[in-house]
Amino acid sequence: MRRHRAGLVLGSLLAAVLAAAANVHAEPARFIDYLYVESNEGGSSGGHVALRFENRVFHFQYAGAGFLRVSRESFEGFRRHYTLLENRPIHLARIPVTEETFHLVHDFFTRRRVIQHQYFRVLESLEGDRALLETLRARARGERSLPVVLEGAGYFFDDAVSPVGSETSASVLALRDRIAAAHGPDFLKHRLEDVRRELERLDLLDIEPPSLDVSAERAPAPAYGFAQRYKDALLAERALEVLHGGRGLRLGSYMETSYAEVTLRDGEQEVVENLAEALAASLVRLARSERPDWGSAFMIGLARLAALEKTSQSGSWVFLDAFVVDASRLTQDRLARRPELSQALVREGHADFERARAHLVLAQGTDTGFHEIAFAELEASGNRLVEALRAARDGGDLRLSRGRQPPARGARVTDLVIPARVHEGLDERLRLALSRETEYVARLQGLYGYQLLTRNCVTEIFREIDLAFARGSGTSAVARRESQRRLGGHLEMKGLRFIPAVSADAVAETYAVSERLAIPSYRQARLARFYREESPLRVFLRESNTLTSTLYRRNPEDSYFLFFTDDTIVARPLFGMLNMATGLGATLAGVATLPFDGGKTLWAGLKGVVFSLPELVFFNIRKGSFDHIEDDRRLE
Repeated sequence: MRRHRAGLVLGSLLAAVLAAAANVHAEPARFIDYLYVESNEGGSSGGHVALRFENRVFHFQYAGAGFLRVSRESFEGFRRHYTLLENRPIHLARIPVTEETFHLVHDFFTRRRVIQHQYFRVLESLEGDRALLETLRARARGERSLPVVLEGAGYFFDDAVSPVGSETSASVLALRDRIAAAHGPDFLKHRLEDVRRELERLDLLDIEPPSLDVSAERAPAPAYGFAQRYKDALLAERALEVLHGGRGLRLGSYMETSYAEVTLRDGEQEVVENLAEALAASLVRLARSERPDWGSAFMIGLARLAALEKTSQSGSWVFLDAFVVDASRLTQDRLARRPELSQALVREGHADFERARAHLVLAQGTDTGFHEIAFAELEASGNRLVEALRAARDGGDLRLSRGRQPPARGARVTDLVIPARVHEGLDERLRLALSRETEYVARLQGLYGYQLLTRNCVTEIFREIDLAFARGSGTSAVARRESQRRLGGHLEMKGLRFIPAVSADAVAETYAVSERLAIPSYRQARLARFYREESPLRVFLRESNTLTSTLYRRNPEDSYFLFFTDDTIVARPLFGMLNMATGLGATLAGVATLPFDGGKTLWAGLKGVVFSLPELVFFNIRKGSFDHIEDDRRLE
């Protein structure tokens, strides 16, 4: 009997262990998060949605010209953009999935993005062909035309013909001698002759047009069009001219300062010398490259070599100016009103620069080659730091970077060469280029065209999920069955589900959502802290309006309004009426200031009226936005 009982106990324990193991095995290993971003004026004013796969976010955005394009970015970047700068809360619905489902959907979105990107690269090539031929025809007729811009040439030329000043670079001259020693004394002469012959022989008719058989399932063949070949040849020619003359950097094309933050430290002089040597060695090899686009990399390499020479001479880091010509700016007046903003930008720039500096020194200590990625990070962070220091200490506007910007300062080409065969038939070739572009746009519209109700940021996410689950079967039944098995349900696009807010509720109702979270906007998070630390009535009276708020300083991109309505419901219609009156007042003032501000006040006033209308019926869209916020995670 005892043995029987012991056997039963042992059997029960074994069954329990096996059941627990089975439950552990069945427990979802990953999560896919559906993100709903609340509305605000500006882009995606009706709200926005995205899918999060750990630290990667995929979402569809209207990209102009009638296209909807898929984007991928880090969750931190996504969160910062929407919750901090655009001041929008994000609502997260967490869907537990298996490891296999996670990778199936993630890899499908990744592949879709790569394929789409390649199609638009082809379109950009066709657009470039048409634009260049328009310019060449205008030049042939003696008419005004848009210039051809060579990216990278602006570090040595103001107009891609003449250098500014007579400065020469010892490092560029030394590189010229090394190339002659390595490849022969006449190598550079023959290389230049070959480039010019190639430029003269170029013709659109010799270039096979891209296939019009487009499909979201497969990538197109890479495009290397007439315009890109033309620009690559011009860049190679200009780079060889820089090398032959030993030209130095153009004044104003680099960032050289005496700030202590960028002064070379002990051991960094050797790092600079090793970098310059490794870069020069790579340029010697690149000079004889068979790649048709070698001139672009060679031009940037020459500019970086000259900047490293200046770094070694000055004892402080010198960087190529990587800011784009039309970079967004914070004006001097605006920074003067907000000194804390300048200091925040300096702190962030300095922290980024120190990380990049340590990484580069560490990389150089393990290998004396030219560490392209580490150096590019130092260059980009150095640009941001020096720009912030200049604005904070010397005054002036502050340019804002658009993420990680590689150096590509352009120069306008004024002495355009018209290839002989192209010159003989410019009109014919322009008609052909326009026809190719028009046909390709039409084909891509079928794949990626934007439609407000049937193809937007919401519909495309669920269309792609279904396609991932269908696995090429092309049947909705397979997609529905797999979605129910993998996600706990199948969400169909019907009714008003194309609206971001409605889709978020549908996800929670349809899928096996395990958790719903809210990531507060910047203003919401700060208000919550204020309410914990101060008198609630005092906080409400102070922070409810744009005049006395300590959190909000009017962003020029925002409309004119007086009261915030995103954190109040009962008073929303009253505040909405006052906001509408504020917008009307700004509109009238904008009429008077129209000749002086180009309509900025008028437009901001009109937007204020429009975005106040929903507040009259208890609905909020506008929340205010910020030009810069320190990313303080403690706010959450």
